[in-house]
Amino acid sequence: MRKALLLPWLVLLVVGPNAAAQSNAPVAIGETANPAAQEQREVRRNAISLARIRSAADLDSYLRTHETSPLDALSEPSRKRFLESLVFTDQGLGSYRYRELEAELSPRQAFELLSLFGAQKTVAQLDFSHAD
Repeated sequence: MRKALLLPWLVLLVVGPNAAAQSNAPVAIGETANPAAQEQREVRRNAISLARIRSAADLDSYLRTHETSPLDALSEPSRKRFLESLVFTDQGLGSYRYRELEAELSPRQAFELLSLFGAQKTVAQLDFSHAD
């Protein structure tokens, strides 16, 4: 019986009185409880900031000033459909048509093309089952 009464006191002494309170500490507004999610957002922000093309104006300028481009790996009709599908937001590329990339490009070619827009991470979501 003495051991049963002493055990909680020993745990309290070893662990400390604030251990339970620390594990249930609230997260401040604006913080995230998930460091991995914070890291993913930071990686995305960095990719966008390094992207050559972040807007329709950037795209027009890029197409005028670059004779060769990763976009050249697409056939002319697919390139046209892909470019017409691009939706830009104030954060950069918001969406794009991916069917042409899956059908005509290798994963490496798609990565290079999407890197122009800071969207290279989305290559992992594409299906390149046609590629050898």
